[in-house]
Amino acid sequence: MLGIYVHVPFCSSRCSYCDFATAPYDERSAARYLAALEEELERMLSGCQATVVAGGHTHTQMLRRFREMTVINPGSVGLTIERSSLTGEVRNPPWAEYAVVGLEKGELWIEFRRVPYDVGELIQAARESGMLHTEWWINHWITQ
Repeated sequence: MLGIYVHVPFCSSRCSYCDFATAPYDERSAARYLAALEEELERMLSGCQATVVAGGHTHTQMLRRFREMTVINPGSVGLTIERSSLTGEVRNPPWAEYAVVGLEKGELWIEFRRVPYDVGELIQAARESGMLHTEWWINHWITQ
């Protein structure tokens, strides 16, 4: 089993639990970063015979090819992020995301799914949980 963590440092805001390096997006830096990432993935995955490589932590669903592998991020069940392609504005939509991966008659299939939930119930549960920084976290949901 192989474990890889890929961090994409171009964030519009810092998540309260994230202690990784982040920077505002600019095209030149992103191009350099992605080229270096491709080289690192090539080095780390050389010899890997996996058909599907799954990862997470980017809070958004993703599917791409890397050589002969399918790389997926099933999304986020706790803090989905959606960015408007028109305004660049980021919001936390009221759904959890996951993926189902299957193999039928020799054919691989991947289905991304979303399950809606009640934001009011989420806020109530957060307040009752004793979670640190609850009101700060709740503001991400109320102001959407």
